[in-house]
Amino acid sequence: MRWFPFPLPKEESVDFVNGLKTICGAGDVFTRNGLAVYVYACNISMTNKAFYSADGDFLIGRFKEQ
Repeated sequence: MRWFPFPLPKEESVDFVNGLKTICGAGDVFTRNGLAVYVYACNISMTNKAFYSADGDFLIGRFKEQ
C-alpha cells in the first residue's frame, strides 16, 4: 500500500488529536469488530484536552527523523 505523504504542520499549531489522519480501516459496525490505521503529526502539546481509547488496543509508535 502506498499513499502520498501528508503535509507536515509548519506554521499552524497541530496537537495529537487534530494531527490524526486515517489511512485505512476495515470491519463491521453492527458487530463492532474491526480496525483502523492512522498516522499522526503534531508540533504542540495537548493543553486542556484529553484523548480516550475505549477499546484498549491502541498502539502508538513514534518515529523520529534523524
